Amino acid sequence: MNMSTHIITPGPYRATKLWNEVTRLFRAGMPLRKHRQNFRLHA
Repeated sequence: MNMSTHIITPGPYRATKLWNEVTRLFRAGMPLRKHRQNFRLHA
């Protein structure tokens, strides 16, 4: 995946938009149950 193709908007919400994109792609790549177990391990 080429992240440079994503346009990240400047401003106070840039990090939030980036995080939302990362979490959306991450959840799309694995079952939700497995994601929650993973999240607990790495939180």
